[in-house]
Amino acid sequence: MITYHLTDNDIQTFISDKANCELTILEHINNCEHCKTKVNVYESIFATIEQQPTPIFDFNLASVVLSQIPQPKTKFVWSNLINQALVFIGIVTIVVLFFLISKYLLPNIGATSNEVIYLIIVTAILVSLFQGFDLLKKHQLKMTAVN
Repeated sequence: MITYHLTDNDIQTFISDKANCELTILEHINNCEHCKTKVNVYESIFATIEQQPTPIFDFNLASVVLSQIPQPKTKFVWSNLINQALVFIGIVTIVVLFFLISKYLLPNIGATSNEVIYLIIVTAILVSLFQGFDLLKKHQLKMTAVN
């Protein structure tokens, strides 16, 4: 038999799970008036807590929380502008070069074999596909990182 009074934790464990409580704790509660009184007090407290209605917010908690989150400031990204300018300069350069040397290229196109033209087309398609899949994979990794 236990010779000291039970702790609050022991009494709460007894109240919540009497079937699996240790035999020594059961014997002590049956023989000790002080601990019986504490058990009765805890049982009445737990009963009162269970009878209370569930609290309900009279406002939308999600909107209140979201309104307090600061909105990120949009920054002007110079790297995007530089990339776009470089692409534009590259396209203009290619177009200008094509018009400058077109009088030399056009007669030679008819002289190249079909195999060479097909090889160039297949190579361009494969490079585009690989770059597209790489871009898709990077996008999916970024989206999983966001989630």
